[in-house]
Amino acid sequence: MKKTVILFCFFFSINCCIYSQIEDISSYNIPPEKPKLIVGIVIDQMRQDYLDRFWNNFDKNGFKKLANSGSYCKNANYNYSLTQSSPGYVTIVTGAEPSEHGIVSDYWYNPLTNDRENCIHDSQYKTIGSKDAVGKYSPRNILSTTFSDEAKLFNNGKSKVISISLNENGAILSGGFSANAAYWFDEKSGNWV
Repeated sequence: MKKTVILFCFFFSINCCIYSQIEDISSYNIPPEKPKLIVGIVIDQMRQDYLDRFWNNFDKNGFKKLANSGSYCKNANYNYSLTQSSPGYVTIVTGAEPSEHGIVSDYWYNPLTNDRENCIHDSQYKTIGSKDAVGKYSPRNILSTTFSDEAKLFNNGKSKVISISLNENGAILSGGFSANAAYWFDEKSGNWV
């Protein structure tokens, strides 16, 4: 019941987002009930007011196109004070707070190994595309489903979910449990893995 309420609140808040900066309201089309493509873009450290502040510097086929043809929340806030990348990614894709989705920090202490551990560490997995031992990662520590997991369930597994990020945490956490692929840039090898 709690997850249902969280998902309902998440989808309700998405529907209440304000469409802004529409240059020509007559050219705006309401999206179909079942969109064919959903693209989520997260830019660390980019505040929402930058879109308004630098509006004249953006190209009509870049951020202006996203703002005019898509939607974004003008007043989306975290309901907690200490923000880090990993909890932020998961909060965005689950609609839940860290105390609910389980990713409370980028790293935490593992008393079984007596080590500091990445929140996505999972020794059962290995990287494809790198000979290095890095890449033993998964989203297994997330305690709730993500938007992409719910989309796959809704479409009987027919949806394709691909997550791409410059770092492993962003790719893996944003893709969720049912992602078809998660790609990130491996700094050591210089490859996408």
